[in-house]
Amino acid sequence: MILKEITSEPVGLFKQTRDDSGIIKFKLGTNFIFGKKESEDATDSLNGIGKSLLLDFIDFALLSSFDKNRNKRLYEAKEFLLGYKIVLKFEVNNKIFTLKRDFDNPNSIEFGNQEELEKFEKISEVQRILCDLVFKNEDYKGIFENSWYRRLVAFFLKIHKSSDDRFSDPIKYLIGSSISELNTYHLFLLGIDNSLPFESNKIQKIVDEKVPILNNIESLIKETYGLKKISEVENKVDILKAEIKKLEVAVEQFQLAKQYKNAEEQADKITREIKDRVLKNYNDRSTISQYKESYEQDESQISTRKIKNLYKEFNEMLASGIKKELDEAIDFRKEIAKSRKLFLKKEIFRLENNITRRDSEIKSLEIDRKEIFNFLSVKEAIKDLTTAQNEINKKKDAISDLEGRTKLHSDLSKQIRELKAQLSELDVKVIEFVKDIQDKVSKFRSVFTEMYNNVYPKSKNTSIFTISEAESNSRKIDIDISFPAMRSEGKNQGRTLIYDLSILLYGIEDGRNLPRFLIHDGIFDGVDKAHFVAICNHLKEKVDEGLKFQYFLPINEEGTLNQKFGDVEELTTEKIEEEAIIILTPQKKLLGESW
Repeated sequence: MILKEITSEPVGLFKQTRDDSGIIKFKLGTNFIFGKKESEDATDSLNGIGKSLLLDFIDFALLSSFDKNRNKRLYEAKEFLLGYKIVLKFEVNNKIFTLKRDFDNPNSIEFGNQEELEKFEKISEVQRILCDLVFKNEDYKGIFENSWYRRLVAFFLKIHKSSDDRFSDPIKYLIGSSISELNTYHLFLLGIDNSLPFESNKIQKIVDEKVPILNNIESLIKETYGLKKISEVENKVDILKAEIKKLEVAVEQFQLAKQYKNAEEQADKITREIKDRVLKNYNDRSTISQYKESYEQDESQISTRKIKNLYKEFNEMLASGIKKELDEAIDFRKEIAKSRKLFLKKEIFRLENNITRRDSEIKSLEIDRKEIFNFLSVKEAIKDLTTAQNEINKKKDAISDLEGRTKLHSDLSKQIRELKAQLSELDVKVIEFVKDIQDKVSKFRSVFTEMYNNVYPKSKNTSIFTISEAESNSRKIDIDISFPAMRSEGKNQGRTLIYDLSILLYGIEDGRNLPRFLIHDGIFDGVDKAHFVAICNHLKEKVDEGLKFQYFLPINEEGTLNQKFGDVEELTTEKIEEEAIIILTPQKKLLGESW
């Protein structure tokens, strides 16, 4: 794609053109958009005269978004632009195409060759057609999708639209895109198979989409059900089931309310009966204790022989008589004790049976009382059966919701693990991939090094361009562009300058279907003026060699072009002014006024 000219329909939107035709014609080689001061007034500013605005018109014609967030400068002029169409003519493979885009309806596109234009109402349709026309290469071995149009063409349209548009990293040219995605586009532009990073990026995108969903589900489960860990879900489900069972029992008991009309009185009566039995058992146990104590006392032992011997000294007959009477008394007492023991055994047995019976009755009464107390508790908790059933349904819904969310969480976790396993499998292929592409990398590196050595002759052969295995698994490969002293702002801009121009020239030399133009808006701000001279001279040499390309460069008379920029005849201010495709001044702005 080579840009031929841009104008408006009706003609007259562009107030300042070289031939006053309202048509800005482009040429091969460097296309200077020149900002000049016509007076000696130092207060005249070269800002807002339309240099970058002209590039915005080219971007608009190449189907950029037209809104205040993505194209603020052009959008602010919307009211001024109503009623106009932008008309861009360009060449692809020696065929001329025309594209018209309406400011009143930016989705309305007219596009076709010189003979016939077709009208489209969906901008996406034209973008896909243009992507195939400008970027498709039939023999390319990697992945190409015609939905990539704006992502690919953006590489060739480096236009300052906001303070965020910096030339700090040549690889990160699209804000909001991952390195893995960008690597896919860079490899395509280099003509290198991009299947591996494409697959990696596709999988990583799915992972990146699923992980926040997984985290949200997990957070929602934790917050809703008061869990600290997702592993506590099963325990929570069991608790809810137990609560449901308890409520169902309560409802069942509540339905027996007619049997318990005098529940409080029955509870009092049972309590009294329990107390009565407990008291009787206490008394019986005390009696048993006393009986056992009496039962276990030793009988007194009286020695009748000693008494006989005591009386024997006085009278033998008397002693024998006393002993006989005592023996008989003792025997009688023993008979009485024996009879008493038998009575106590029977009485203890009777009392223990009574205690056992009462204990059983107490247990039965306590069960009855507990049932009544449960009912009373339920009666207090459940005002009506509808409330109770609603509570049961609510808890059942909670279980269903919790189990559903948990299953979704489990399924997502499994999917993410499987996707990460696929990413790990790609890691094995990276080493072989990097090895296989080295010939193509070397071929591009020769163009890159030549460009670098022309711009930085004092640092000859110190640049680095490599494609290697990435330390981060998420992007698989690293494209590294390194210069000495990269921390300086000028050198960082220099990396983008050298890389972008190398891609442009390499695509031409490699014979691939790619844009043959490159726009750099403000890239030389802060760059040593000697490098500006070197770039312009190198590009002129390439044009003289027969390479067909365009390099669009807005430039001011002061700033980049001052007395110190270089003493090169071909790049005097007068020479650049003479060659510029348009000259803009504070008095002669692109649209006649500032935007």
